[in-house]
Amino acid sequence: MRLKHWKLLPCFLLGLTAMQVVGWGVAAAFGTFAGLRKLHWAIWLLLSLALPITALLVIGKAKEGRYPRWYGVSYLFSVLGAGCAYGICLAFLEV
Repeated sequence: MRLKHWKLLPCFLLGLTAMQVVGWGVAAAFGTFAGLRKLHWAIWLLLSLALPITALLVIGKAKEGRYPRWYGVSYLFSVLGAGCAYGICLAFLEV
């Protein structure tokens, strides 16, 4: 009973890895296409907020009981949103 939390560790580490890869990809896209920085900052804010909001909607469907496997999909949307936000910060800081 005490060791059930260790089952979450591989998915957590996979999520962190996916967030890092998405962040690097977004930062690389900003570095490759300099015109992306000229777009208004609100567009990037909306992109960073759209994915976590989608995650909330998906987890709402999962809690209804019809789609129990959608908890993982919700986690994926949350990770992608965090990766986008991280990559945008990296790009605008020119790291």
